[in-house]
Amino acid sequence: MVRIGTYFFTVFLCFFCFAGCESSHQLKENKETSDERELHSNEQTASFFEENSELPLKFKETQFHSVSEWKDDQTIFLIMNDASKSTIYTYNLLTKEKEKFYETEDPIVKIEANDKHNLFLIHTSPSNYEAELIILDGEGNKKFEKRIESHDLQYAWNKSNNEQLYVAAFNEDWTFQTYLFHIEDGTAVQNPVQAPFVQWLNNKELAYIKWNEDEPTLSAPLFIYDLENKKETLFAENTIANSTFNQIMLTVKLIDEQGGGLYVFNDLKTKEKIISFETKLASLYSEWLVPYFALNDSTNAFYTFISKESENVFKLSKIDLQTGDETIILNNIENFPIKLSPNGRYLLYGPRYEKIIDLQKREVKELIELSE
Repeated sequence: MVRIGTYFFTVFLCFFCFAGCESSHQLKENKETSDERELHSNEQTASFFEENSELPLKFKETQFHSVSEWKDDQTIFLIMNDASKSTIYTYNLLTKEKEKFYETEDPIVKIEANDKHNLFLIHTSPSNYEAELIILDGEGNKKFEKRIESHDLQYAWNKSNNEQLYVAAFNEDWTFQTYLFHIEDGTAVQNPVQAPFVQWLNNKELAYIKWNEDEPTLSAPLFIYDLENKKETLFAENTIANSTFNQIMLTVKLIDEQGGGLYVFNDLKTKEKIISFETKLASLYSEWLVPYFALNDSTNAFYTFISKESENVFKLSKIDLQTGDETIILNNIENFPIKLSPNGRYLLYGPRYEKIIDLQKREVKELIELSE
């Protein structure tokens, strides 16, 4: 069992300003430009805002938990609670059809889709000291189930193998165990890596920031671990956050003591740099904060919040990772979590994903309206 300090457990959140960009390696060009590909992907998708007169959906505050996740391009998951059970519903934003997907007596914490959106992780909390992982397919059939002693969980789907899941289970004192679950055959490997927050690079490599547990620091080295030969390799120094996508690896680095930062995008296979953006990070207490972001893998469009002059006021921008060009989607917007729809046209937005952003029309609409 490994211990991690609470200082390092905080999820990186808020904001940065782009001050410039540098490109050293171009992404592979397709016949269509990014904008053309994005337009093509949206041709057959009607606007939810125009077609759905039921929005916003009206619920009582005591019943609504969150929107949580996309099931497909036009269907969302709703988590609802009452005194005796938690229920997941699917809601089709175009047809307005609402159907029960899963129900349990235990509180549901979260739903997390794999990259293909054909398997869905449901995290429930039977007690303060136990968590349950349930994997369902798109029809609601149970493919995997596992109870773990845990106060909190952290998990990451493998994007290269959509039936592999890495899980870190935390105790109340932040000691932790890690697991590698193979959903197809139901097997598990315990403590494959002594790191709770990992990002998959491929079927055999994981990336993680190696924080000093004994001496809190503002940044730390980023390592890549090979599951086959069990070797750890240093990839980057002075790292404060990292994330991976289908073809791209993102590293956020601290470059000076005044909060200067750098977003570096690398090719996931070759590890070569694609493009980098200088940033101005902001501090909260003893740590640097990173804004919420999402990436459209098919168009290489990076969506993120960028701080404006006024504190806690942001703009939502799209950054083309081929050119470094910035397109402002929305001005004067708060930095809240975002989740991109599979077709890349919409963002779920808000603390509980209770709003939706149409990226093509640059509009924000309420999905949920709550009452007492």
